Amino acid sequence: MFNHNNQRVNGNILGLDILPSSNRRAKFAFVILSKNGIKISTGTLEKSELIEYIRKFKIKAIATDNIFEIFSSVEEIADFVRKTHVNIIQVTGKPRNSYKIAYLAKQYGLSRYGKLSPQKTAEIAARLALFGVGSKIELFEDLTEIIISRTRSLGEGGQHQQKYARNLAAFIKNAYREIEDKLKDAGYVFSSVKRVGDFGIKGAKFLVYAPYDDVKKIIKKFHSDIFRIDVRPIERKRMLFIPGEDKISAQKYLICGIDPGDTTGIAILDLNGKVLHLTSKKNLGLANIIETIYSYGTPVLIAADVPKFPQLLERLCKRLQAVSFWPKRIISISEKNEIVRQLEPKPQDTHQRDALIAAILAYKKYKNIFAKVNSILSYIPLPLSPDEIKKQIILGRDIKDAIANSIKSYMEKREESIVRRKTTVNVSRDFDDEKRKILNKLSNAYSKIDELNNKINLLLDELRRKKEIINKLQNQLIYEQEKNRRILKRTIEELKDPLVNDLRREISHLRRAISALKRKFTVVETQNRTLLKLLTLDASKVPIKVLEKFSNSQVERLFNTYGIKKGDVIYIKDPSGGGKNIAKKLISFGIRAIIIERDVLSLDAKNLLEGANIAILLKDDFEIPIEDSPVSIINLTDFEQAVKNARRRKMSEEDLLYEELLDAIREARKEKNISKL
Repeated sequence: MFNHNNQRVNGNILGLDILPSSNRRAKFAFVILSKNGIKISTGTLEKSELIEYIRKFKIKAIATDNIFEIFSSVEEIADFVRKTHVNIIQVTGKPRNSYKIAYLAKQYGLSRYGKLSPQKTAEIAARLALFGVGSKIELFEDLTEIIISRTRSLGEGGQHQQKYARNLAAFIKNAYREIEDKLKDAGYVFSSVKRVGDFGIKGAKFLVYAPYDDVKKIIKKFHSDIFRIDVRPIERKRMLFIPGEDKISAQKYLICGIDPGDTTGIAILDLNGKVLHLTSKKNLGLANIIETIYSYGTPVLIAADVPKFPQLLERLCKRLQAVSFWPKRIISISEKNEIVRQLEPKPQDTHQRDALIAAILAYKKYKNIFAKVNSILSYIPLPLSPDEIKKQIILGRDIKDAIANSIKSYMEKREESIVRRKTTVNVSRDFDDEKRKILNKLSNAYSKIDELNNKINLLLDELRRKKEIINKLQNQLIYEQEKNRRILKRTIEELKDPLVNDLRREISHLRRAISALKRKFTVVETQNRTLLKLLTLDASKVPIKVLEKFSNSQVERLFNTYGIKKGDVIYIKDPSGGGKNIAKKLISFGIRAIIIERDVLSLDAKNLLEGANIAILLKDDFEIPIEDSPVSIINLTDFEQAVKNARRRKMSEEDLLYEELLDAIREARKEKNISKL
């Protein structure tokens, strides 16, 4: 077919053939068919009437055996397509590789005679186009090159040269960004490459996939003493013949890896993963890329080797109606080299390597399901095309639907073939016989597949039972080995000398004692370090000693370990449960304050402590966190600030504002006295 989603021409089609004429104004025989092949109109027309007929009959495609009988040049074809937006199909195929229309008519059962009239030729051309025969004409516009370069050399070196190089890099960078923004705003597809030096960008090149006449309107040539901008065309207007997918012009379906840029890499694989083509070339336009691909077959998958799919490849996929592929992550250089290490042919540069990597990764995505297709088709006695089924899978069908659709398509083609070859009353019976034979073969194939599946299931069940027996025997063996090990151990123990057993028990006891002493030593060592820290404290530091619970036993333990003396601050992790007696005990030590995590202290204990002018602080009163260790050391200023915070917490809003005002006044007076000094 002419587009690549396997659809025929969707609309009315106009078949044309030139009439023999002696005058200068060429006339054409024409036939207009609907998309279902119904003849709508026939007759003759002049070239000047073409556009009128296209609009009147809503023509979607023009079919002919020789496009240059209608148009004299590529430019004329391009102008016509721009005005009418119709598809042009040369049913005889690509020039220099074409078929005679009489041969095609005979192959497709449209005529049995060698000589065809212009009217018959026009009708045959239209019907062949409906069958998907021939090549669709694609027009490609110019490729434009934009080059940013310096105007003069940097000189012999030195500080002046470095300054000039930095200024030059800045100018070129700004020019690069401005051109990039203008191309994006204009909606052009382009690629770019920068040459980077020690001081920044020293040159750049853009390849814009658009005509030179259009690009030069937004990007002007520029020349100064510092740098220059050149805009020039590198490809003229051209035309390609895109082959259809009928049985005569059928080619391989392809997976294409493309590495776009100033130098473009192209890798072409068939659907079996075989490398058909690997190349790289500078200044390759879209037309060159498509022409290269179509010289090997029909592309169904376009692949890149980077997670962000390039804009050029997006345009290529849209133009070719192909599926896009890109990896989910960046592939490292070492991974790429490992992948291509055992491949043939070897990539000659990084562009070829990256294109080949893209194609290989795309193929690997479908490799297993392609193998499954080949396996299933080996049991189906019909000449189905594995590549056609694989193509449908790439386009989104599941394997079952793809095979069913291929069988249906095969049956329809057989029916069309029989109908075209035979016109007698026996056509229906012949087709029914043919269909019955094929269905019987297909039924036998499905029966064989079911038989093999049942056999596989039986073998899997048998394998499962064998595995269960093996597992049972292995478990029994492990049990017997463990049992014998215990018996042997017990026997050895009974045979051992009692003195050895006593010594071993003694060793075990001593090891436990050593472990206990080590643990005790660690505790004592920690306590000693903490006590040394307490003994060397100066007046600017405040120790905070920890009680795990507000209980007599915990107070005694803290007193015996680190001591509780006048002015100490006690941090009580769990203040619940303590009463008057414990509070009195702490008061008797002359402590300065207690710290609690939450306000769950009993009312009696709270009243006693506050009556003894012992501050009750919360952890939140401290601006720095309190360490979770038996003794913490904080600065006196931090403690005083916490006391102040606790006092302010209980103040009314008015009192708090008043105190903050006093603090501000004191601070101002202090700063004033300092400035006087």
